[in-house]
Order: sequence, then C-alpha cells, then structure tokens
Amino acid sequence: MKYNWKQHPWAKTGLVELVPTEILHLLSNPEVSDSTDDAQGIIKPASTVWSEIRTEGMRDPLLVIVNIKKQSIRLEAGNHRCLEALLDGIRLLPVAVIINPTAHMYEGNGRHLLDASKLIDFDNLLDQAYPYQVAFSDIVKKKGIKQWDLAEWKEALSFLPFK
Repeated sequence: MKYNWKQHPWAKTGLVELVPTEILHLLSNPEVSDSTDDAQGIIKPASTVWSEIRTEGMRDPLLVIVNIKKQSIRLEAGNHRCLEALLDGIRLLPVAVIINPTAHMYEGNGRHLLDASKLIDFDNLLDQAYPYQVAFSDIVKKKGIKQWDLAEWKEALSFLPFK
C-alpha cells in the first residue's frame, strides 16, 4: 500500500504513528455500515473503497479522539478502513490522535465511546478549550512492548453512555 497519508497535514507534525489494527478495531464503531465515502466523497461499498485504497494508497490517517473530562477514547474517522484492513490482514494503520474538548466530533461516525481511564495517562494531558494533536504512544500508560498488548486493551476498555 502506498503511504500517501504521509503528505497529510497531521502526518507532517511527526505525530502520526502506525498502530496495530486490532487495537484500533477495539476503538471503532461496532455498528459500522456496509458503505462509506471515498476520497472524492462518493458513497460506495466499503470493500470497494478499500480496494481503491489498496491500489491508490491511503490519503488520510485514521483519527482517534481522546476526551479528558470523560476519560474517553474512540475511533472517530476510519471505522470502515479499520474493519476492511482487519479483514485484509493489514497489521498496522496510520493514526492521528486529537485531544478534544468534546468526546466526539461527528455522531454520524457512530455512537461509540469507550472508557480509557485504565489505558491513557490523563494526568499528563493538558485540559484545553481547543483540540490539539499528540502521538498515541506518548499518552498510553504502558510503554515499550506492553504498550499495544491486545489482551490488556480488551480487558481495560468498556463502553460509556454516549451523550
């Protein structure tokens, strides 16, 4: 797959990282639809869009939103790409993380919100009125080889009420 996402403004900050697809799937919308928009905004079957991404490259990193007040996390953008990549055996996907004053940006991306209090180091995040970007690896509590331990993430995550 071509790394077109490296030209994205989020990637130019140096804060976009490759994260295990299985971890991202835990953060994704469990009720993802069968269709999504392509790079031109045309609605197509998700598998067709994924096939185009495999051929042409991925333009945008996936987006994870972290909210300090609710101590929540969610895959905001890239839910369809995450599922298709998982089915396709892709192990890592590019991810931008935004610390956001609201727990979600767009309800159309799903009504999923997960408790991240056991996984994210909220004590070292700045509670700001405006969104800011961070590297995912900088905010997880565990460092090194245990950082992306799938079993620990599965055990630690739980759904929060979506409000």
